[in-house]
Amino acid sequence: MHHLMIRGVVESYSLFIPGQPLAFGNFSEMLPRRFANSSQLGVQPASSFLLVAMVYYIGLGIPGRLMPALPVFIVVMPIQIVGQIGFLMLTLSTMMMHFLSKFEAIYFSCQKYSQFRQMKMSKQEVNDEIDEEVPAEHYMAVAEDIGYVMRMRGELPPAAPGQ
Repeated sequence: MHHLMIRGVVESYSLFIPGQPLAFGNFSEMLPRRFANSSQLGVQPASSFLLVAMVYYIGLGIPGRLMPALPVFIVVMPIQIVGQIGFLMLTLSTMMMHFLSKFEAIYFSCQKYSQFRQMKMSKQEVNDEIDEEVPAEHYMAVAEDIGYVMRMRGELPPAAPGQ
């Protein structure tokens, strides 16, 4: 895991080239997206604990109102601690797999972005590539892409579910 972090630091020099001004237009798009992804990455695994704690405290609020002389929250604190540790044992592996898959997706999206910035094609190279014939094995993928663009423009009706 630490290799990914070190590699990210090393590859950051291709994204933020020393001595050149920063591209603030990209920051205004990237920063809120990264903040939202980070927040989502933290809240999603914790949401099950928030739900269990909310149900637990709502359930304890009723006996607390019915028996005001008994400090219900203090009496059942050991049960809460054992229950939360048990729940953590049950869900930890799933939470880590979810975290790692999302972290990997975010990491590779940053990596693709830096590779995109590194590509510098001349106008002639782009025109040469556009003029090439599409191989037969890619016909279906190209048709799907063209259909998607036409649907986004409103030139085709929405696709039926499952297509």
